[in-house]
Amino acid sequence: SYPLGGKYHIAHGVSNAILLVPVMKFNQGDPAFCARLAAAYDRCCHDGSACQTVEEKAAWLVNKMDAIVRRLEIPTSLQSFGVPKEDLEGLVAAGMQVTRLLVNNMRPLTADDARSIYLEIMPGGVGKATGMRDLCALLDEPIEHTIVIGDYYNDLEIMKEAGHSVAVANAPAEVKATADEVTICSCTEGAVGEYLYSLIRKASE
Repeated sequence: SYPLGGKYHIAHGVSNAILLVPVMKFNQGDPAFCARLAAAYDRCCHDGSACQTVEEKAAWLVNKMDAIVRRLEIPTSLQSFGVPKEDLEGLVAAGMQVTRLLVNNMRPLTADDARSIYLEIMPGGVGKATGMRDLCALLDEPIEHTIVIGDYYNDLEIMKEAGHSVAVANAPAEVKATADEVTICSCTEGAVGEYLYSLIRKASE
């Protein structure tokens, strides 16, 4: 969040709120991080939800943080602050220089990871669906031939456009409802790999 404040003068608290959910989602790939979220869930959840697994509890907390940001009406797109998409690489480079904070993140973060996180909050018109359409045009393949695997709200647009959409088991209910099918396991349990292997097995039958 420091590059957002230094160059664009976005308040530090607002910068943190914008990046909170994308960074939490990234860290869900670390079992230790999910365990911490699950422990927090056990201490603070009193709304009647019935999450059982560590992954479900972690996803519940991430979704709750997202709901709080939205309820406070904090903009979640850098477009609201006049940040152009052309500044993406500069943001990545500046963010990777803040090593004193990066070393504290539970999951090691590369420049590619930072780029993916910033892409989630870049101006409108830039997103996963746009990338899919451009890739299909480049490969001269119809969108009907695409398969998309999603795990969060930012996947809804591309899931609706894809030829076939799949939601992982720990995705929010709205994402699952949009999908053509739902995996048995969660992201941290290898949902994507298992689904791809299932396609290979079907193709070889």
